[in-house]
Amino acid sequence: MPEILSTMQQEYEDRSKNDKKLGQIRKQIKAGATYSEAEAYAARSGEILSGVLKNNIDADVFADEDLNGLVVPMMRTNYEKVVSATSSVQATLNKAANIGIKPIVPEFNEGAAFNLVDKMRSYDSFEEAEWLLGEPVVTNSMKCVDEMLRENADFQYRSGMSPKIVRTAEANCCDWCQELAGVYEYSELTNTDEVWQRHANCKCEVTFVPGNGKVQDVHSKAFFDGEKAAERIALSNQPISVGRVPERFSKYVPESKKDRRVIISEGLAADTPVFVIPTETLSVYSKYIEKKEGFYDVVLHGLKSGYGFEFNKTNKIDPDTLCAIIAQRSDYQKGTPIRLISCYSGSKKDGTAQYIANKLGVDVLAPDTKAYVYKPENGISKVIAETQPGKGDGNWITFTPKEKGESK
Repeated sequence: MPEILSTMQQEYEDRSKNDKKLGQIRKQIKAGATYSEAEAYAARSGEILSGVLKNNIDADVFADEDLNGLVVPMMRTNYEKVVSATSSVQATLNKAANIGIKPIVPEFNEGAAFNLVDKMRSYDSFEEAEWLLGEPVVTNSMKCVDEMLRENADFQYRSGMSPKIVRTAEANCCDWCQELAGVYEYSELTNTDEVWQRHANCKCEVTFVPGNGKVQDVHSKAFFDGEKAAERIALSNQPISVGRVPERFSKYVPESKKDRRVIISEGLAADTPVFVIPTETLSVYSKYIEKKEGFYDVVLHGLKSGYGFEFNKTNKIDPDTLCAIIAQRSDYQKGTPIRLISCYSGSKKDGTAQYIANKLGVDVLAPDTKAYVYKPENGISKVIAETQPGKGDGNWITFTPKEKGESK
């Protein structure tokens, strides 16, 4: 057995060192990351461990060897790597939130490792038990991150802070996970609450808003009010859409799922659906726009192509990403028509406005040219569709859903 264990440990170290995906995540964590990257690290490290176990444990080993002496040490080694990476993430978050405490590291859950072996031994043959070396190993790896999150939230709470726990459902997840998605006061949770739990194959994200009331997005470096951010990050009953968009929109899709997730989080955390930087004139004047009865206003820069948007100056986004933000904002009531105060958003029959109308199943009012928001007079800012200020030569077009649920 010592020889098999040594072989497995060396293989695990080699695979971890040379894995490109894990290497990229390490770089992200080193540069400053969130629990999303910690969970990605845990998932990938768990996949590597699963591959090593499957490569070295066969029917003969299952029949003749002490599995506890193989599986438990390997799961401990994986735990050490995962909590090391997560500690770096927690340290970054503490520093960003001006919390001067070191990360709290949980103990290795040896019982979970022994339980996995016990389940394997409950089968008569290796062929029946082999599946336990797959997703259950990955899930256990991700639970290391969840436990560290819980320990740090608990420490902050006992130190007089008020952390909140945020559980984000994976797209197309099961009903159980979808029902658990939301924001929780840590003070109202117990160690056995379902919010901490994972089933096999569960890829939901669990993170928390630090207890000092301020949250810093480590990618944009923007600070949000923790209370308001937590409220807006609470998910609706509809999971984030991650479907493919037609080719005409594809050049505006965020480069990675991570980038998309960051943009959506910023969109949900914003006080109002105005997605331009606060110092811009548009952002200032938009506060005085006269509301159109029965419509939900969304303000952001539109691109001249009519197929994309500019989000907070630095990012281009496709209409599907904007739909994900709108549908999940706590101030949007499902079924409410939308007014897109966004240049060129109604300039194409198959452009952004029509896509949003189809995707959300609501009427969308959008300009067929530029949309100018004027300096407020008597507390009201006019919004006019026109090619140049003062011309008034543009139109507001109403786009109706071509077919309910259609997104093309």
